[in-house]
Amino acid sequence: MNLPLYRSVMEHHLSARNTPNASLIFDRFVRWGDGWQAGGEHKRKVFEEVASYQVDVKLLSDFLDRQQRQVEGLGGVTLEAETLGRFVSGLGSAHPFETGFAWHRVLGVPYLPGSGVKGAVRAWAEQWSDENDDTPLFGGPGGQGALIVLDALPAKPPRLETDVMTAHYGEYYGQGKPPGDYLSPIPVTFLAVAGGSTFRFSLLPHARGDEESLQRGARLLKEALETIGAGAKTSAGYGAFTVKAPRKDLRFEQMRERIEAQNPNDIGSVPALVDELANLPAGRQRKKLAELLHGKFLSDGKRRRKHREKGWFVDLQEMREDG
Repeated sequence: MNLPLYRSVMEHHLSARNTPNASLIFDRFVRWGDGWQAGGEHKRKVFEEVASYQVDVKLLSDFLDRQQRQVEGLGGVTLEAETLGRFVSGLGSAHPFETGFAWHRVLGVPYLPGSGVKGAVRAWAEQWSDENDDTPLFGGPGGQGALIVLDALPAKPPRLETDVMTAHYGEYYGQGKPPGDYLSPIPVTFLAVAGGSTFRFSLLPHARGDEESLQRGARLLKEALETIGAGAKTSAGYGAFTVKAPRKDLRFEQMRERIEAQNPNDIGSVPALVDELANLPAGRQRKKLAELLHGKFLSDGKRRRKHREKGWFVDLQEMREDG
């Protein structure tokens, strides 16, 4: 194996390959062939080796959990979308083997940067949808937009595959020679995410409580993913998605049922209900339940004045305002 490394570093690299970071291997420690070969059959084998690396499932799961808590806490929305076919991201990025790939630097998984997600949605909004002006959503020269677009990450480690595109007139594009049927096609291997992989797309509002912008953005995101797709080679059919129906958190439904089943005169049950509500993820759903709880027990002004100095009353007011 040819790697431009000191022997001690090389030995450590080989001994630590049980759980490699595919991003680091692909971008910094790619394995060269004899004579520093970087194409052909050797390239295909190297890409197949990288595709076989196992992802640290716990690292990815913990990261997604933290991100979801952030989205819920800031009143955002998350869409899960499944690839209908192969998906490619970062194909044009620089790489010694000619075809690049977008890896998350920490997690070692393929991903679509938030800028790429925003670009796909903006293109859909400007060129194909009925939206007249998307600047308030995504910003422009006049200032920031109403939405923050996060990186799209796989919901679980996806399966990677090697794919091939064939340049029929390589000498015409690369050397300026006249194109002709006598030129030999050149197969070019690249990495792709297999179909059936699920990715998470998240939007955050710049201003808390901006439900209108959030719903518009989520609708445009869904339309863009299902119509024009995202990532590279979308004109060739790559990057098409189908957006899944949002999953309901049963804890909110159960909490709603508990509140509705209470006697409005049983004010003594409110502190325990407020404590349970505070343990649910912050966001729009908790804010709605706080409003329901307030309307159920504290619609009377005299009762509100009586309890407004109590800790549970203050907590409830905060959840009504901030979720």
